[in-house]
Amino acid sequence: LSFVSSKYFEETIETGFTKFILWLGITISLLLFGMVLSLTRSHRQAIALANMTLDLEKANIGLKKEIMERKQAEESLHKEQHFAYSLIQTAQTIILLLDTTGHIVSINPYLEDISGYTLKEVQGKDWFSTFLPEYTRNFLRELYSKAISDVQTRGNVSPIVTKDGRE
Repeated sequence: LSFVSSKYFEETIETGFTKFILWLGITISLLLFGMVLSLTRSHRQAIALANMTLDLEKANIGLKKEIMERKQAEESLHKEQHFAYSLIQTAQTIILLLDTTGHIVSINPYLEDISGYTLKEVQGKDWFSTFLPEYTRNFLRELYSKAISDVQTRGNVSPIVTKDGRE
């Protein structure tokens, strides 16, 4: 058995094979180009995502630092408030808190001791009519009005009226 080929047959095979190889090469090149293009986009997206992640991590670190600083400030403020409260509670002088209308918000234990009133008894009552002698009320009410209106005033010493009516 022998195989005989003609020149035409060989040219057809070679030309067809060459075209096929060429077509295959172009197709593979296009596929590779598409993959490279896709990878390039993915790479850019990955870089953008990494940059965003880094920015978020930096912001998170900043927020953690700010939260820590606020907690420290709150703790410091709490300690200062506790200290101030302790001073008010133990001071051997009259300390009271009035609202803008002159009604009692709070008094310290020293005022409770010397007046005979408890905070519960006087809270919400008018300071001027509850604790001050009648002959000083108008003057001291005017002085208080000026003081809460940011008008410079001088201190004033006045007697108080105790629960049993003594000055």
